[in-house]
Amino acid sequence: MKTKILSLSYNAMFKAVFSNNKVILSKLIEAILEHSYINIDIKDKDFIIKNNELPIDNYNDKQLICDYIIKLDNINDLNIELNRKQYPGVVERNMTYSFKIYYEHFNRGNEYSEFKKYNLIQVNFNKFKNPNNKSINKYYLLDANDSKNFLSKSICIINIDIEECYNLVYNNTCKEEISELEKLAAILYCDYLEDISSILESVRLDNMEKEKFINDINNASCNKNNQEAIKLEDNIEYRFELTKEEALREKTIDVIKNMLKKNYDIKEISDITGKSTKEIKEIEKSMKD
Repeated sequence: MKTKILSLSYNAMFKAVFSNNKVILSKLIEAILEHSYINIDIKDKDFIIKNNELPIDNYNDKQLICDYIIKLDNINDLNIELNRKQYPGVVERNMTYSFKIYYEHFNRGNEYSEFKKYNLIQVNFNKFKNPNNKSINKYYLLDANDSKNFLSKSICIINIDIEECYNLVYNNTCKEEISELEKLAAILYCDYLEDISSILESVRLDNMEKEKFINDINNASCNKNNQEAIKLEDNIEYRFELTKEEALREKTIDVIKNMLKKNYDIKEISDITGKSTKEIKEIEKSMKD
């Protein structure tokens, strides 16, 4: 009998397992970079999955959670998004996240010389089809009439259909013809531990790393906190538009962050914004994490 697990396409599982397996995380990053134009030596780097700085006030609101930002170096960021459901606005929402992260980088007062160097890779692991049914689609800003004329390569968006990657792995007798990114993406679709073990046989990792990865997936699946988090994920209300109240809340948080950066007194910020000193201290803490 196969061992049923919680899928790594859930945010709680993805973060719990990949945060604890830096070798596998580095392997995933390396595979992603092979599909972008950015050339970075990631050997021996200790990458950390971080939640982005978008507010997490309501776990039932998919609008406000679920991105994971990984600093590749001082001028290159990788942002990972997991999309288990397709709904109106999902593509536009992911693009909004990308441009928000891009904007935040330059809202820190960086010079234009740094602006030109900065690159962002946005990877969307989707549990639904790409428009052309390909396993991986890659997008840049380019001339509609000339595909070789790029307006900018600063933002690279990679959409990955994890189900199509899974089908590729199990329908292709020659696993070597499948890219490492497709194999790792297929793992996110698996519901059974034995299927993951089978895919890992063709991934370039030593046996100890594979064994640790498998054990961590099994342990994370049995973790009650992860199980509860996934129940919430399954009941998230998927929508795109912010209400007026949410938009105002986001704007207020942006104002508070800017005031903290300029060393305003917390009591003064509280008086101006109407937020409690406790809320402001939590925002200040999130900026340091």
